[in-house]
Amino acid sequence: MPIQSKIAILLAGCLCLAWPLEAANGVQASVRASALGGVLLASDGEAAAVFSNPAGLADVERPGLFTSYSKPLVGLPGLTLWTGDLAAVWPFSFGSLALGYSMFQTDGMLSEQTASVGYGFIPWNGLRAGAAVKYLRHDYLIGNDPVAAADPVFRNGTSRGALAADLGLRYLWGEQVVLAAAARNVNQPDWGLATLDRVRLETQAGAEIIIPGWEMSVYGDVAWRPAPAGEAAEPVTPALGVEKRFPREGFALRAGLNPYEVTAGFGWRWDAWLFEYAGSLKFNLLEDNYGTHRLGVSFRLGLPAESRASLAAVSAPAVPAPPKPAVVSPARVQPSSPAVPAVKKTAQPAKKKSRVQKSKGKKTRKINKNKKSRPAKKKSASP
Repeated sequence: MPIQSKIAILLAGCLCLAWPLEAANGVQASVRASALGGVLLASDGEAAAVFSNPAGLADVERPGLFTSYSKPLVGLPGLTLWTGDLAAVWPFSFGSLALGYSMFQTDGMLSEQTASVGYGFIPWNGLRAGAAVKYLRHDYLIGNDPVAAADPVFRNGTSRGALAADLGLRYLWGEQVVLAAAARNVNQPDWGLATLDRVRLETQAGAEIIIPGWEMSVYGDVAWRPAPAGEAAEPVTPALGVEKRFPREGFALRAGLNPYEVTAGFGWRWDAWLFEYAGSLKFNLLEDNYGTHRLGVSFRLGLPAESRASLAAVSAPAVPAPPKPAVVSPARVQPSSPAVPAVKKTAQPAKKKSRVQKSKGKKTRKINKNKKSRPAKKKSASP
C-alpha cells in the first residue's frame, strides 16, 4: 500500500472521532509524548515506556535513566499541583527490563503513587510485545481536620493500594509505518476506601507514519477510557502529533493537538544526555493560569548495540588465514630442458712400470736408507 493511502486511512479514522471528548487523564507518559498531544507511540524506545506501553521497551538499545518534573496549571489561584517521574531501563539479549516510579500530588488534598515493573521483548521480526505490573496507591491528605476525620468515607483509613497489570503491542508495518496498542489496568482492581471504586480500564491505539527524506513523523492516536457512573464525559479521545527532527544538530521540534488541549515542545540531545520540554494549554482553562509545563532529562549508559558488536569484533583474537597457493604466471614458466642421462665412468686398468723405472726406484730407496743409518756429526765447540 502506498504511503499516501496509509496517511489517508489514519487521518480519516481520527477525524471521524473528533468531537468534544474527555482526555485520558492519569496516564503517565514521556515528555516527548506530552509535547505530541499524548500519543502512545511517542514513548517507544525509552525508559518512560514502562508507564504507557511496555512493548516500547523492546527497542531500547542502551541502559538509561529518565526523570521529569511537571507543574500543571501554573498560576491557578488556590491550587498547587505537581508530578514527578523516575524510570530506569536495562536491555538484555532476550528483552528489556524497566523500573518506574511516578507521583502526583495536590498539596493538602491528594497524593497518588505508581510503582511499575515492565518487560518488553521481540517474539519475532516486526512485532514487539510487553507487559507491566504496577502498584497503585492514593492517600487523602486530611491532616488533623476533625470534620474530614469524622467523614464515613475515611472510617477504614485515608489510603488504599492495589495491584494492576498493563499489556502492550507494537508492530512495524514496512519501513514507514508503525502500529501500536496498549491496555492499562486490565484487571481493574478495587482501591476504594469505604465503597467499591475500581481503577478504570484504559485502552489506546495509534500509528506513526515516517515521511522519508523530511526527517519527520506524523502520529495519530485514539484513547478509550470510560467515564465513571454519573459523569457525562465522553470516553474516547483522539490525538494528533507532528515531530520534525534535525539529526545533525541533535534537535527536534514537536507539536500536538487533542480536543482538550494544544501542546508543543522540543528535545535536544547532547552526547549521552537528552533534555526535553513540553507545554500545554487547556481549552477550558485559558484564564488565570499559564498552562502546564514539563521538563525531562534522560541519560544513556554504555554503548549502542552496533558499537558493542564492533568492539567485540575488534577485541576478538585474530584467526590466521590459511596460506594461499602460489600462482605462477604462464609467461614466467620456462620450458624444461630434456634430461641428460648420467654417464658412468669406467675404471681404467693401472699401467705397468718399465724396468728402468723399477731400477731407479730401488736405487732411490737404498740411498734414503743409507742416509738414515749414518750417525750425525757432532759440531765442535768454539774456542
